[in-house]
Amino acid sequence: MSRPKAEIDFDKVDEYLQAQCSGTSIAGILGICPETLYSAVEEKYNLGFSAYSAQKKSEGREVLRKTMWDKAIEGNVVMQIWLSKQYLGFSESLDKLTDEMVELVIEKLKEKYNERKAD
Repeated sequence: MSRPKAEIDFDKVDEYLQAQCSGTSIAGILGICPETLYSAVEEKYNLGFSAYSAQKKSEGREVLRKTMWDKAIEGNVVMQIWLSKQYLGFSESLDKLTDEMVELVIEKLKEKYNERKAD
C-alpha cells in the first residue's frame, strides 16, 4: 500500500522562500521530507528546486528593497539614512546629519525612485 501524496501549499512555500528560508526548513515547517518538497516543485513547475528557490528568493529581496524604498520616500528618516549609505555613499563617519543633508538625501532618493519608475 502506497503512502498518500503530501498536500503542499505552494503559496506558503513561495512565501517562505521569499523570506529567504531554506528548502530543508520549509519542509520541516510543512512536516514533510525535503526530497518530497523538491520533487513536488519539479513536478509542478518542471524546474529544479535550486532554480525555483533562487527565483523566489530573488523576488523576496526585490519586494524588500521596494518596501524599504517606499518607506524612505514616505518620510521614514531611519530608512532614508540607511539607503543614503547604501546608494549615495554616505557613511557613519558623520557625527550628525544636518537638515540640509537630510533634504539632499530625500531629493536624491526621489530622483532615483522616479528614474526607476520611468523604466
